[in-house]
Amino acid sequence: MSRLEFRDTPTAEFRFFVYCPNNSEFTYYRSAEDRNKGADSVIQSYLDDGWDEMVEQVVAGEMTHVCGEVGREDRPAETELDEGRCDGTGKFWGDWDYTCNYDLLQLPPAEGEAHA
Repeated sequence: MSRLEFRDTPTAEFRFFVYCPNNSEFTYYRSAEDRNKGADSVIQSYLDDGWDEMVEQVVAGEMTHVCGEVGREDRPAETELDEGRCDGTGKFWGDWDYTCNYDLLQLPPAEGEAHA
């Protein structure tokens, strides 16, 4: 039996997931088939002398979006900041290398997969 390949973070290639409430972790797999094998292993981990009722909180699915940076702005050169660490527009930079916002970003299709 071959070992299942998985990741701790989602990518276009590793988009199928299982969530284990016991350790509050998501595990990401390459295919729905691998995810289902991983889910079976997670479900079986809740069996001791009897079933732990937390097993009903195990979920599986396919990731479509992830949270990522949008509108990134890199810090200007140190010579472009005044003594208050502000740039020419008055934006305060402090010790930050960049600023950005975050939003949900759609994962690109996995290689060989049609775009929906």
